[in-house]
Amino acid sequence: MTLNTLLYKDKGPKCTAEPQIFMIFFAVFIFHQSFTTQNGLGITFMVKSWPYLLKTLSYIMLIVAAAVLATNWSAKNLLCLSIAGIGMLHLIQGILDQTVDAQSEQLDDFFKRLMSIAYGVTHAPVLPCVYVLFARLTSPQDRATVGSYVFSAKQFSAVLFLVLTTCCANDNSFLKVYYATYSIFGLIALVWSIVYYFVGSNCDLEFVDQAPSFKPQIPWSSILSSLPVWTLIFSHASSFAVQAVTMNRLESIHVSKYVVFLLWVMGGIGSGWLSDALVAQNLLTRLNARKIFNSLAICVPMSASIVMFVLEHTSSTLYYNYIVVWTSIKVVLIVLTSFQSSGFMINHVDLSPYYAGILIAITEIANQIITGLVILVTNLCANQLRGDSSLIIIQCLLAAFSIYMGIFFAICSEAIHQAKSSGLGLAVCNLNCVITLKYCHLKFEPMTV
Repeated sequence: MTLNTLLYKDKGPKCTAEPQIFMIFFAVFIFHQSFTTQNGLGITFMVKSWPYLLKTLSYIMLIVAAAVLATNWSAKNLLCLSIAGIGMLHLIQGILDQTVDAQSEQLDDFFKRLMSIAYGVTHAPVLPCVYVLFARLTSPQDRATVGSYVFSAKQFSAVLFLVLTTCCANDNSFLKVYYATYSIFGLIALVWSIVYYFVGSNCDLEFVDQAPSFKPQIPWSSILSSLPVWTLIFSHASSFAVQAVTMNRLESIHVSKYVVFLLWVMGGIGSGWLSDALVAQNLLTRLNARKIFNSLAICVPMSASIVMFVLEHTSSTLYYNYIVVWTSIKVVLIVLTSFQSSGFMINHVDLSPYYAGILIAITEIANQIITGLVILVTNLCANQLRGDSSLIIIQCLLAAFSIYMGIFFAICSEAIHQAKSSGLGLAVCNLNCVITLKYCHLKFEPMTV
């Protein structure tokens, strides 16, 4: 292996990190809102439909290429283009749904397939760009707090979706509100892209004594042969299983879903703050904090869910006689699942901040594949088998799969050591320790490759 010395410096952001993090939160919100508007919150939509299949295929085929662009080109510009594309598609969708002749099934089907491919293309760059910028904008000691705040946008989008569906469920104006939602969020996405283009910053590194376009080579072999990376892949693949079980628990509780979602958001953000506080007080290492909070988010609620599934269908008297107690337990378990934002969801950045966009792209592919398989199996069982027994078995299997993946993460996950630093927390790290770049704010520092 050849040793070369690289010098680097921080180019510096256009503005402080806080406004940019706020803007990134809205980017994540728009991303998830676009998804939930089309597919809903649960697993009732049909994976066998061509629109869903085409969208998923285009999404997973482009997400790695988008991650490479975000890492080596400009995450900020690519995110602006992606959100602007989502906004344009929302505007077009709202117009087409009102103007395309409902009786022209062939034409309507063609537009649905075309729009699905376009949605997959525009959605693909969002998460890689968000992770690249998130890694560059946050210091290690604030990572869980900021990450849980940014990723709570998913819960906020779920709350908005719930509000819209609840308000319009018994209203003849549902379609009118539905189309208006598409158009409004299309405009919001376009405005966001314009504002972020001018106020946002790519926060990139500038390598001295190298060509202006120089970037460290992406260590694909090291990434794909790394056990901690495979731990992340399996953990992310199980996240939809956790979501499916959580949504099932949510539908069965006798408490306002608005209250539950509010607690869900507060739980996620609070877990990030608590995680960073425990690490700052040297009560936990950063890696142990990730493992503990991830276990609380997955192993505990999924194990309890299996027990409750069994009780509901074998000891219904015991279950319904204490319905208030069981409902309270369900709410607590749902809130615990939000702790994932302080677990595996930010371990990508812990493992390799510079290549966080690459890592999320790889793990998101696994997540989408497992999601499609879960939806396919669930809907096949719902259509071909009568009774709830088969669906209960599927829910228990999903919970068991999540538990195993949570245990796997607790055993095999890793995180590189990063000293505290002021300013932007950056690092370049080859996952087999071939490359190590320590961040030093506004200073030159040698890096050995």
